[in-house]
Amino acid sequence: MSIEMVFGASLRSRVIALLNILNGFIAPMGVTKIYIALSVLFCQGVTYEKTLCLQTENVGFNKSAWEMYPFHLADKGWGAERAVDGLYSDLSAAGGQCVISGNQKSTAEWRVDLGRIHIIHHIVIHYRTEHIDSDMINVYASRFLGFSVYVSNTTDKHDGILCFMDRNFTIETIPNPMNIICPNQESGRYVIYYNNRTHPPYPDGYSTYAYNELCEMEVFCMFLAPI
Repeated sequence: MSIEMVFGASLRSRVIALLNILNGFIAPMGVTKIYIALSVLFCQGVTYEKTLCLQTENVGFNKSAWEMYPFHLADKGWGAERAVDGLYSDLSAAGGQCVISGNQKSTAEWRVDLGRIHIIHHIVIHYRTEHIDSDMINVYASRFLGFSVYVSNTTDKHDGILCFMDRNFTIETIPNPMNIICPNQESGRYVIYYNNRTHPPYPDGYSTYAYNELCEMEVFCMFLAPI
C-alpha cells in the first residue's frame, strides 16, 4: 500500500516538507535522528498512527544482508554483513571491512533487509579501493562501473523500482563514496545492489567480471512507510 493511498498525496508532501524543515534545525546541533508520532483520523473513526524518521538515520545499519556469490573461503570474513556493519575506514580486502564476492562471475547481487518498509531518501556506497592514491586510476573502480540499485518490497529486484543505474561514469570519474538520491523517494523493505557482465561489449574501463565489493552501504530514510 502506498503512502498516497493512506495519507493522500497532499499530506505526504506536507509531511516531507515538515521533515526537511526539522532537519534544517537539528542538523547544526548534531542530532542524528528524531521521531514524530503522526495520527490520522479517518471518517470511520479509525486512527492510523505512524512513526516518522528524518533522513539522517541509517536504517540499514546492522541489518540482515545477503549476497549471491560469497567468496569461497568463508573464514576470510568477507561476508555480506560487512557492508552494513558501520565500518569503512579501511577500504581494502585485508582490512576486513568490505564484502568480497566470488571471482569470475557474470552477475553480482547483494541486498539488505531493512526489517520493514521505509521510504528511501538517499543511499551512500563506499566500495573497495585498496588505498590506491586518488591521482592514480583505480582498477577496482572498474568492477563498480555499470551497477544498479533497486528498492523492493520482496527479495526480487524485478518486483521493485530502479533507484539508480550507472550509465555515464568512467574509471576516472566514478566517485567514492557514491551518494545516490532516489528521485521518487521509493518505498521498500529491501535495497538491492546489482551488476552484471552478461551482454558485452562494454565501455572502456569496465571489468571482465561482476563483483560485490561493497565496504558499506548506508540507507537513509525519509520516514517509515505504511505497512
